[in-house]
Amino acid sequence: MSQHLEKMPILPLDMVVFPFSHNRIHISDPMLRPVIDECVRFEKPIAIVLIRTHNADGSDIEPYLVGTAVQIESVDHYENGRMDIQILGDRRIRIREMLHSESTMMGSVEPVVEAAAEDQMAADALFDTARTEFEELMKRLFARQDFQIQVVFPTDPFVLSFTIANLLPLDNLAKQSLLEMTNTSERFRSMIPFLQTQNINLNRQGLQRIVAQEFQEWISLN
Repeated sequence: MSQHLEKMPILPLDMVVFPFSHNRIHISDPMLRPVIDECVRFEKPIAIVLIRTHNADGSDIEPYLVGTAVQIESVDHYENGRMDIQILGDRRIRIREMLHSESTMMGSVEPVVEAAAEDQMAADALFDTARTEFEELMKRLFARQDFQIQVVFPTDPFVLSFTIANLLPLDNLAKQSLLEMTNTSERFRSMIPFLQTQNINLNRQGLQRIVAQEFQEWISLN
């Protein structure tokens, strides 16, 4: 276990946030306003984690243990106490201990560390294949639009792997599986077949949603 534990607010949601991704999230609980405002004021991160289980009334929430620490870039407040927050995914975290708090979930978290490639040549080959398939998918998508757009692809394999994961039409369990993988090559290896499938399907009927059952070979969450 890592010795570096950080106390961080935990926000369980019905979504998975990847590092490096931008998202806009609607917050309906006014009780969260103080912690959101504090995170903005002091530029502190908040951890977004996928809800694993909860009661019918939304109580007794149990989150997955791996999530993403995000920075809150901006907040739009509404008169009813609700708010929209614009976030940027920063880094992955693993919850090691849930802490008691009256207003929000708190946890002691540690970083999720990405493993180094054991075979660099094989890793480079996977990166090239994933990038090629992803570029082809983006070209096919944008070719259907009435405007032109240039996509700048990340050159770092780690960043590219999450860029692809964020843009694929995955369900939450499949996204959680990718988030928890600690090997970039493994992440590419799991996504390449689906990138290839999406490129084929786009010629036929458009993008097809990928569900968790298609990831069952890789899923072993938390």
